[in-house]
Amino acid sequence: MEPTPFPEPLHRTIQQYVAETVSDGQEALYYLGTGVHGSKRMTLYRLTDAAGTMNMAALLFAAYCQREGMSDDTLQS
Repeated sequence: MEPTPFPEPLHRTIQQYVAETVSDGQEALYYLGTGVHGSKRMTLYRLTDAAGTMNMAALLFAAYCQREGMSDDTLQS
């Protein structure tokens, strides 16, 4: 049995989430290197945004896996 590819909308959405995460990470690195007033705050904002976006990607993928029949034990581990 051949593995089936992920649905295109799921692939596109996760790809977008990863791109947003990378962008937020790049902004965080920019602010981290500037040392200007507020740079620590902006670095934290961007890193928090990146973490939230990756969390959305993980939850979306977990929902897909659950819908496809993955066991709850596997999802929880």
